[in-house]
Amino acid sequence: MSVWSIPIALLAFLAAGGSCPAGMLHQIATIPVPGAPFETYDVGVVDHGRYYMADRSNKSVDIFDLKTNTFISRIAGFAGVGPHGSSDSGPNAITVVHNGKEIWGTDGDSSVKVIDLKKGAIVDSISTGGSRRTHAGDYDPKDEVFLVGNDSDDPPFLTFISTKPGHKVLAKIPLPRATDGLETPVYDRASGMFYVTCRSSTRTRTKVGY
Repeated sequence: MSVWSIPIALLAFLAAGGSCPAGMLHQIATIPVPGAPFETYDVGVVDHGRYYMADRSNKSVDIFDLKTNTFISRIAGFAGVGPHGSSDSGPNAITVVHNGKEIWGTDGDSSVKVIDLKKGAIVDSISTGGSRRTHAGDYDPKDEVFLVGNDSDDPPFLTFISTKPGHKVLAKIPLPRATDGLETPVYDRASGMFYVTCRSSTRTRTKVGY
């Protein structure tokens, strides 16, 4: 069993929507994590008193209870650490969808995996058709659309996926000017648009719709 420490105080502040002055932060718990040594991970999110972590070491999304500071379970079935480093590793980013009912996790095989949290299992794997990982995404709850970027493909591209039953791929947008990859898409409720930072010799921010 490997043991690692997550900043529980910081997560509690974030879950409450508060700010975190540095002087107020201190470690209050250490959570044992079973399985392979916990050496590589990616994005974590807080929702409804739980912390979800993209755990590449165990090829899973790990679930923690922030009220009891305990490891609850993990959802396996991801790529883990790929042979070419981060470009084909996963899980990467994870996003809470449908008001806490699902987690959508990006993976090293150019797919987005849908976790049903009630069932505690991956219920769908949606290919974006790339040759490298899907990286980061965001969710439009109004139109029920998930946007994800393939930052390591040449050229990088974005994929719009419906979060309604069937998970239809709605559109793809190649971004040949993003010669140095893509950053995390962000959905803006006020405008109803997604915004993506495209990295190149000249940084640009792209507004995308479908």
